[in-house]
Amino acid sequence: MGNEFNERIAELSKYGISVNVYEGNFIVSISYPAEWKILNPKDKNILMSQAENNPHLFYYAMSCQYDIGLIFDTIEGTIDYNKAIEMKITLFKEKVAELQGIFAETDYNELKQLQFVLPKPQKKRGRKKTTLKAEAEEPVEQATEPAVETEEVAEQPTTNPDASEIDAKVAMALKQNKTRK
Repeated sequence: MGNEFNERIAELSKYGISVNVYEGNFIVSISYPAEWKILNPKDKNILMSQAENNPHLFYYAMSCQYDIGLIFDTIEGTIDYNKAIEMKITLFKEKVAELQGIFAETDYNELKQLQFVLPKPQKKRGRKKTTLKAEAEEPVEQATEPAVETEEVAEQPTTNPDASEIDAKVAMALKQNKTRK
C-alpha cells in the first residue's frame, strides 16, 4: 500500500492535497478548480465539507480503520469526471471551428446534405438471453451522400452517468462561441 499511496498523493499534489489524522479520523483536503462539479462520495462513511471563502474541500473518514483509498477513489472520480467534460468542451470547440470552415467554403446545396455519422458502440460479447418475443431490428440507413467524418476520442468512462451536466457545459460553450462573433 505504501508505494501506491505515495503515487496517488504525488499525482494529486497539483490540487494542493493534504492528508491528516485528527483524533483517529482521516481528513483529506483538496482544492479543485472553482468551475468543477464535485461528485458526492458513493460510500456513506465518507463525509465532505467546505467552509465559506476557503477553496479547499475536506473529506472525512470517521475512523483510521477505514480504507483511505476509498477517499482517493472519490477524489479521482471527481477529477476524471471533470476532465472528461473539459475534453468534450475542447473537442466541441474544435469541431465548431471545423464546421465554420466548411460552411465558409461550401455551397448551400452541398451543405444541406451534411450528415454526422458516429460509429455505434460495440456490444459486449457474452451469452445472449433468448426471449419468446422476436426483437425487431432497426433499419440501418445507408448514407448515399458524402458525410463529414468525425475523429474518435478515447476517454475514460465517467463515474457519474449524469449526462445533462455535460450537455449544459457544451451548451454554455456554444453560447460563449456565438457571443464572441
